[in-house]
Amino acid sequence: THSDLEAAFSAVGPVREAFLIDDKFEGGHRGIGFVKFVLADDAGRALAAEGGVAVAGKRVAVDVANKRDKLEKGQRRTLKPRAEDAQGEAHKAARKARREAKDAQAKAA
Repeated sequence: THSDLEAAFSAVGPVREAFLIDDKFEGGHRGIGFVKFVLADDAGRALAAEGGVAVAGKRVAVDVANKRDKLEKGQRRTLKPRAEDAQGEAHKAARKARREAKDAQAKAA
C-alpha cells in the first residue's frame, strides 16, 4: 500500500510524497511506485542501498524517475505497446479476453 511504501523509505530519510500506480484495468497496483524525498541526499542513499529497499517484506528495485515532457493542450498519453515477447503476447491475450468478456456481459444485459 501507499503507507507501506512511505514507511519503508522513511527509514532512509524524510519522505515528502509516496504513491503507487494503480492498474485501471485489473484493480490493485501495477508494481510501480514513486517516492519524493525532502532532501536529495536521501534519494542518493536510497539508490545506493545494497539490494534495494524492503517494502512489506519484498525487496524492490530503486531507480531515478525520468521527467516527461509536458503534453500540448488536448493531447493524451497512450500506453506504449509491450515488446513482442512471450510476456507481451500473454498480456495482449489477457486484455483481449477481458474485453470480449466485458462486451458479452454488455450484450447480455
